[in-house]
Amino acid sequence: MSSLYSENGVFKEQKNRINIIAVIVTALLFILLVKLFFLQVIMGGYYYDLARDNATRVIYLAAPRGDILSSDGKIFVDDESSFNIAVTLSRVKNVRSELKFLAVLMHRNYRHILKKVKKEEFLPPYEPIIIMRNISVKQLSRFEVNKLFLKGFFVAKIPIRHYPYVKMGAQIFGYVGPVSSVQLKEAKYSYLNSSDIIGETGLEYYYQKYLHGKDGEKRIVVNSKGEPIGKVIVKKPEMGANLYTTLDFTLQKLAYKLMKKREGAVIAVNPENGKILAMVSTPSFNPFYFSEGISEKHWSSIIGNDEHPLQNKAIQNAIAPGSTFKAVASLAALSLHIITPKEKIYAGPTFKLGDAVFYNWNPYQNSKINLYKAIAESVDTYYYSIGVRIGIDQLAKYAFKLGLGKKTGIDLPGENPGFIPTKRLVYERYRRHWYKGSTLSAIIGQSYDLVTPIQLVMAYSAIANGGKLYRPYILEKIVSQKGKVLRTMKPKFIRNIDIKKKYLDAVKKGLCEVVSKSYGTAVNARIRGIKFCGKTGTAQVISKTYSIYDIKSVPRKYRDNAWFVGFAPLKNPKIAVVVLDMHAKFLGANAAVIAKKIVEKYLEQKGLWKPSKHHKKSKKNNIPSFIYTSF
Repeated sequence: MSSLYSENGVFKEQKNRINIIAVIVTALLFILLVKLFFLQVIMGGYYYDLARDNATRVIYLAAPRGDILSSDGKIFVDDESSFNIAVTLSRVKNVRSELKFLAVLMHRNYRHILKKVKKEEFLPPYEPIIIMRNISVKQLSRFEVNKLFLKGFFVAKIPIRHYPYVKMGAQIFGYVGPVSSVQLKEAKYSYLNSSDIIGETGLEYYYQKYLHGKDGEKRIVVNSKGEPIGKVIVKKPEMGANLYTTLDFTLQKLAYKLMKKREGAVIAVNPENGKILAMVSTPSFNPFYFSEGISEKHWSSIIGNDEHPLQNKAIQNAIAPGSTFKAVASLAALSLHIITPKEKIYAGPTFKLGDAVFYNWNPYQNSKINLYKAIAESVDTYYYSIGVRIGIDQLAKYAFKLGLGKKTGIDLPGENPGFIPTKRLVYERYRRHWYKGSTLSAIIGQSYDLVTPIQLVMAYSAIANGGKLYRPYILEKIVSQKGKVLRTMKPKFIRNIDIKKKYLDAVKKGLCEVVSKSYGTAVNARIRGIKFCGKTGTAQVISKTYSIYDIKSVPRKYRDNAWFVGFAPLKNPKIAVVVLDMHAKFLGANAAVIAKKIVEKYLEQKGLWKPSKHHKKSKKNNIPSFIYTSF
């Protein structure tokens, strides 16, 4: 009996063990099934793609960017072929040791190459990474001889930007650079590949989607060793569209030649429609440095330059307009019936407001003068006397009418809106109350007044054309490689400035006397047979004044900024020009000569003016030697 009881106990124990084992096996089978479900069903697509891509090597073929051209088809920027070294990390056994070998072979910095690779580590391992761009023929030869020792590395032929005129117009055309990992994640750049370049500034940035073509690709089926085993399927890249700018090639070259040793900007525009004829900003830089990822050395040299070569001063630099603002003040005073054009007002060497004394630039000024002479001689004290009657808010109203203090809407990135003061705006921006004395500074283009060259030339264009304010534009048309016009830019009329014609005519007469009269501040810019009208301006950088004869003792950064803005001819104006000569060595009168040269060339091209064969320097005006009559 006891034996039977013992056998039953053993049997129960064995049964329990079998049950436990069965539970464990069942649990393991369940886990296995879950895992299989996860791998096959949930992650199946992912691993299928991974397996397919590991068997197919894809090399993207970057599309050449479209050209940037002048209005008559001269090339400003195009592409040329470059040889680049790329690596597919999944095919490299020891990345670090092979990168070191490559760095020694190509005479490059290992850490710099490694940094590039690490930067692209977010990419799938089978996707090529460009690690050396635009290598020389010698480097190419060294690579080809040693490529058996560099499995996973290969030469990729990629188009690269080419700048035939190097620095000319660099801020306007812009530069390109390798697309970043951050940019690749943006929806608007979803069409880019990691080896692409992208427009970073200027026209390259603004019209990126047109300039960038469609990338092609080369698909190669390889075995587990990475050796090609199947057909090579090639999808050719399609070049981007060409941009035809409104820029006149000859004028653009001349403007850059006249300005390249100065700091500032020049813009020439058709005042009848806002078409930009020339635009330069100086000093400039070589945009090619950015194409392959700028080196620290070049970046430091550009950023460390206190003349800010990367800035497009034509649209991004908002500074005091100096006496060029007197045209705005004149229109305000006439429209508000504070003065008449022929009314004579006393203008002395100083003007007193309370206990404050305001000075005229010319200490010998001491007579009654009308509006025409006030503009021509740029008499500060004349404007002080009308400034106290106009008031800052009314003055600002007429500046706004002319488009100052707001972006013009030009098709370039980064435009600065400038600033035109009113009592409210100054308080909101600077938390300061307005004082009457500030109005006297503002009416001669100082104080809080900040304008850009593009705003100023468009305001004077409106004066020149009888009151029509246009949006400036620099793109003429976009044309595909098949010759199809994809987009055409048309002049955009913004509004009429709502100032009576008789007041515009009065101011224009004064502007013409700036150049035509012997006492005009830009008499040195006369053009034989052409009524050239405009206004000089000198804007102080610091409050301290100095004599032009002491200029050499004044540090460059404290020297005044010189302006000239004008148009020609008086009737049916064909061109308006603004010149900003920052920290000028001499006067605004010299900026007028730069404008004169540009106007002469343009009118000559249009058959409206001919240079004299026997030019003689005028002696009648007793122009001091530091004022140019020619360059």
